Amino acid sequence: YYSLLRILEAVSAVLLGGSAVLCGRYMGRGTIDKTTGIFSLNLSMAFICGAVVTILSLAVPSHMADWLGADQTLKNGLISYIQWYAIGILPMLLGQQLASFLQLEHQEKRSYISIVMMFFLNAFFNWLFIAVFRLGMFGLGLSTSIGNICFFFIQALYYFSGRSVLKFNPASILVSDLKDILINGLPGAASQLCI
Repeated sequence: YYSLLRILEAVSAVLLGGSAVLCGRYMGRGTIDKTTGIFSLNLSMAFICGAVVTILSLAVPSHMADWLGADQTLKNGLISYIQWYAIGILPMLLGQQLASFLQLEHQEKRSYISIVMMFFLNAFFNWLFIAVFRLGMFGLGLSTSIGNICFFFIQALYYFSGRSVLKFNPASILVSDLKDILINGLPGAASQLCI
């Protein structure tokens, strides 16, 4: 499953890198409406990619375990892990995107806090679910998902507060800039793809 997650990280890196370049360009020109369009496009693409992997992980975890090469001794544990990890994929991808945009909003501290909380909750729930309650792979996947959900919500609260300059607006999505996001973001994803 880790190899699939690395591919998701590469997709996230493409979106982050390409969006950062275009947002910098548009912000430099003072066109906040186009910056909002890139912000909205970025989050939409991250949502679509995350939703596809989440749906596959929840709908066909047994087939996914087979595709990923699990043998019979690992398959049942991997299926459980995939299902419970899957509920944290969307928050993970969206949180990674928001972390980048929070820097544009001068809210880096919020990103740092979300990362620390994600790490703390993941470690705490790993201990609780695995060492105390003996939930095995189920607990391992669930604890990561809880950390990812917290990571996302700490960052998203800023955008729900009404104080942010950038606001998600489906009507402003700049689909025509998707090609530029992908082209500008590919170099940043090259290291993820190699790994």
